[in-house]
Order: sequence, then C-alpha cells, then structure tokens
Amino acid sequence: MKQEHLALLFQSNSLHTLILFQCRLPRSAPLPPSSIRHLTVSLMSDWQRIESFLWHCSANLETLDFVGHLSQEPGSTRLPLFPKLRKLKFKEKPGIISHLDTLTSLAPQLEHLEVWGRTYVSGLSALPASLNRLSISQWTIEDSDFGTHPFVQLLHLHLTFYNHNTGRGLVIPIIQNTFPNLTRLDVDIHDDSRNFVLLLARNLPNVTWLKLGIRWGPFSLNNNYDTSPYTAETPGGPLASLHVNVMLLYGMELYRNWVTHTVLGPTVGLGGPHLQEVEVVFLTPDTSAASAAPVALWCWKQVEKEWVFNQY
Repeated sequence: MKQEHLALLFQSNSLHTLILFQCRLPRSAPLPPSSIRHLTVSLMSDWQRIESFLWHCSANLETLDFVGHLSQEPGSTRLPLFPKLRKLKFKEKPGIISHLDTLTSLAPQLEHLEVWGRTYVSGLSALPASLNRLSISQWTIEDSDFGTHPFVQLLHLHLTFYNHNTGRGLVIPIIQNTFPNLTRLDVDIHDDSRNFVLLLARNLPNVTWLKLGIRWGPFSLNNNYDTSPYTAETPGGPLASLHVNVMLLYGMELYRNWVTHTVLGPTVGLGGPHLQEVEVVFLTPDTSAASAAPVALWCWKQVEKEWVFNQY
C-alpha cells in the first residue's frame, strides 16, 4: 500500500472500519490522526511497520482483529496505549505469548478478548479488570499457565472448542480455579460431548446460563451414555437456562428425545434441579454460524413444576 493512499484513508472522517489483508504497509512516515474504530490486520509479517501503523490509529480504536505471526522476541515491542479498545481478537501461531500480553496490558477498557488457535497464555496479570468475556479453546486452557491467582472479574467464558473424548480432563479444575465467578458458559462441541458439558456447567458454582453450539453430529444420539460416575460427584449447581444451537437438518427428533429423557429426565435429569428453561434452535448448515438461518425453534419452560413444550 502506497503512503499517499494510506494518508487519504486516514484523512477520512467517515471511515470507521478498515480491513488490511496481506498488505505491505509503507515504512514509518507522518500520517494524519485516524478516526478508525474497527481495524482488522491480517497476515502481515513486518511487525515494525504494523507497530508504526498502530501508533497512528490507536487513539480511537474500539475493536482490533489481529491475525498473523509476530516473530519479535519478548520485550521488543513498543506499542501505544489503546484507551478506547473494547474488543480484541487475536490469532497467532503457537508459542508466541509476548504480544498478546502486551496488547491486553495496554487496553485498560478491554471487555471482550478472543484468543484463537493454540496460543500459549502466561498468567493473568496483563488482563484488565474491565474484561468480562473471554473466548478461548480447550487446548489453550489446558496448555497454558494461568498462575495461582484467580481472575474473579470474568463472568462469561466461551470455549471455542471442547471435546471430552480428546481432552486430558484438566479443563474443569482449571476453569473452577481460574474463573470462579463465571455466570455464563458458551461451548462449541462435538455432539458426543454434550452430556459432559452439562455436568461441567453444573460443577461451576455460579453458572446459571449455558449455551451449546453443536456443529458436528448427530453421531451417537442413540447411544446410552454412562454418566453415573460424573453425576454422583456433581453438585446441584444453579444452572437455570440451557440453549442449544444445532447446525444440521437431520436427527431433530433424536434431540427432542435427548432433552425430554436425558436433560429433563423423569425426575431430575442431567440439567439439574434448578433448570427452568431449555431452548433448541436448528440452523441451516453453513460455513459461518453467524449467517446461518434458523429453521426450527423448540422451547421447554417449567410452569408450576411442569414442563411445557412449544415449537416455532
């Protein structure tokens, strides 16, 4: 990208969203202040040029989506303060930790952090107190070192992938110890992990809302899951609301049976004693969950200790 073209973009008072994909930025040069509020920087390897560019647009940035590989050594970055940044999406190759920690420490108003891939995270000291939502993978949680001090401010955790069959069993105690005050849990799963995630949510003492995003299945809805060893050890957590998004158009009746016989149960099912509502939304298969259209909505609500079913 030529210097004069970038300068023209920065001079615009009406341009608030900028996406730079595989662009080679000009070397450090004077640029006017930028009004850009939403910036995506993708797959640009020259960190010094990116760093210089961020200095010119950091004052007004509200969301930053960074995708790429930063090869600098820890402590070598010199980034500006991001006083208005509310959301940071960070995707990098495994093993790089310094830039994520640097970015979060320079965003005092950060509310939502998304860490994609298997980026290693070290400690929670760089996370601002304003952060209330974290999106992170099961692998990142199990492979990272969160230190010994819990992050009590976080209320909403989104696990971008969870598979009970491939996990090492570490994620539940890590979540319990690291984020003790969670009230909302959002998990993307394979179909055959759904019962265990229900029990995971009930092991978290403050979680009242659980959302399952199922994009793979149904593979084994007819199987009988032996969850008795987990159920015996699961406390009656405060889970009150279960929301399930299913990205498929077959096996719908199998999900109805799963809700009525497993989640709700003849007495108290896996949903626990405090469950008040269950919502299942069937979505058209699509590469992007955000653009998938709902084709059916099923709702169960408890009314005077009886479950009432509605279909839309």
